[in-house]
Amino acid sequence: IGDYDKNAKVNPPLRGEADRAAVIAGLADGTLDCIATDHAPHHADEKNVEFDLAANGISGFESAFTLCHTALVASGALTLPALIEKMSLAPARILSTQLGTLSPGAAADIVVLDPGASCVIDPDTFYSKGKNSPFRGYAGKGRVVHTLLGGRFVVRDGALAV
Repeated sequence: IGDYDKNAKVNPPLRGEADRAAVIAGLADGTLDCIATDHAPHHADEKNVEFDLAANGISGFESAFTLCHTALVASGALTLPALIEKMSLAPARILSTQLGTLSPGAAADIVVLDPGASCVIDPDTFYSKGKNSPFRGYAGKGRVVHTLLGGRFVVRDGALAV
């Protein structure tokens, strides 16, 4: 967490390089079968206090794909199809839902990705109420272009569809 960056204050706390490498190895060998965010947005007032009093959590939903794609696919640890499965189909299967597939009759919840796009994470552009992220300024690879929920655009060309 560097210089007590409250935007990196989470529970359980962030771990060191050995733990990060173990998580990547576990994702690659199937020991870990899914990736999820614990999207925990907080108002700036909940983070702009002394470190011990700052709320735990990161606004992770809007940066999750870029961060995972960069760390896992661009690095060669996972293939893009494996990442997509670990972020969609596997969590749906674990939760025993019919989500996460493009099967006939399934909900048309679809994300269109541009894995080749460069992306700089800027929490000020998040639609979430929380702008707390330790990844401000991080240059990654891959971004979400469109999101459809029930077959209707909710994000089009990276912007909320209204």
